[in-house]
Formats: sequence, C-alpha cells, structure tokens
Amino acid sequence: MKTSFKANIFVDNSQMKIKVVELKTRVKFILSLLCNFSTEVSIKFCDKIEMQQANSSYRKKNYATDVLSFPNTTLHSEGNYFYLGDILICAPVCLEQAKKAKVTFSQELEKMIIHGIVHLKGLDHDRNSSAWRVMNSLETILQKELVKNLQKPSWCSAVP
Repeated sequence: MKTSFKANIFVDNSQMKIKVVELKTRVKFILSLLCNFSTEVSIKFCDKIEMQQANSSYRKKNYATDVLSFPNTTLHSEGNYFYLGDILICAPVCLEQAKKAKVTFSQELEKMIIHGIVHLKGLDHDRNSSAWRVMNSLETILQKELVKNLQKPSWCSAVP
C-alpha cells in the first residue's frame, strides 16, 4: 500500500489535496470502534450546488448542508464486507465551518465523516434532545480516540 498517494479534487474555486491512505486508515479506525473490521462506507466530497440538490431532494431543505448520510437499506453483505452506506460531504461548507471554528480543514472534514458514520449506524440527533446529547457525546469520544491513537488529522488541505 502506497503511503504517499494523493487525490486532488477541485470544489468550487478551491483544490482539495487528500492523502487517501491516511484518510482510509482513520475511517477504518472509526469503523472498528463502532462496527467491526469488515464494514465499508463510501465518502463523496461535493460542491454547494450538488449538496443543495441532494438536500432538497432527500430532505426537502433548499440549502447546502455540511453532510448527508444515506444508509444501506439492504441487509446482505457484499463478499466479505458489509456495506454501511454513503456519506456526502460539502467541502465548501466545511471549509467555511473550519474557518469559523478555527480548526483545520482536516479536523472539520473528519468531524463530518464521524457525524455521517454515526448517522449510518442509526443515531439521529433530530429525534429529541436526549438523542442529540448521546450522538454528540459519541462523536466527541470518537474524535478524542482518533487523536489519541492516530494524532491530529492532517490528511487534507484546501488551496483557494
């Protein structure tokens, strides 16, 4: 496995540079804490137009949100792996949120990946305030465990 493989993705007027192997390692770690080692998830980064269309189509909300999750509705596995579902992340919205929160782009994207995976596992913060607290607590614990075991995320950067 190459450790220096990178993907360059253009979103709006920014270029995202992604260290794919590092991202995969971190996602596998998250999944190992929540599921097991034979679970897969798909992550797609998009622009505001695509996210607004998806959010409007699936949630009837006409704006670009940061992350959407689409759980796999079939219960069978693909070969040796169980497919958990898809996560759609709006890179420009996350870049704006990272700047406001004064965190790195990698930290914000990783927060959205964790949020998306937790949704794929069936948790939903919109149910009630108790569900929101449980989901928020779990996400915070997952973020802390990632940093403790794999250090702060640095798998992505955005260049305007």
